[in-house]
Amino acid sequence: MLGTDADQTEDRLRAGQALARVLLTVTAAGAAASPLGQPVDSDGYRSVIERMLSIAGHIQMILRVGYPRRDAAASTLTPRRPLGEILVID
Repeated sequence: MLGTDADQTEDRLRAGQALARVLLTVTAAGAAASPLGQPVDSDGYRSVIERMLSIAGHIQMILRVGYPRRDAAASTLTPRRPLGEILVID
């Protein structure tokens, strides 16, 4: 879990910056990460999780991190649409 002491806009920004560093570090180590943001998107659910785990701060993101199975097929990149199909500049 990634958390902050307070829950102001600047705290959320710093959490996002920390998340970027964590995701890059995980990727460089050959592992994979799955952010699980839905449970903390709702203040009600987030408060329940914080109380259940006796967390003194504010959860900003939950991450599932691990290494792929050795016998798993190599993943391929998701195909992307050409930029000209999705961006029009007038």
